[in-house]
Amino acid sequence: MTVKDAIKELGRHSPDTPCAMAIWLPEDVQTEGEEFYLTDEEVAEVLRRVHKNQAADLGINWETIHQGVVEVVADRK
Repeated sequence: MTVKDAIKELGRHSPDTPCAMAIWLPEDVQTEGEEFYLTDEEVAEVLRRVHKNQAADLGINWETIHQGVVEVVADRK
């Protein structure tokens, strides 16, 4: 998901609609994956994977970000 996608989705609702959300950005992935050099494309892939595969009971957290980094780095080989 991109910021543009999120804005589009939120635009379908009244501005007064209650909601809850957390936003994870490339800087967050770079922080978690700082021991690896991640390209911009790899960072985007981590965010795509954690968004797509998030479990409703866990959401996205540092562990899922870390797992996404590990998977993307493993895919390099």
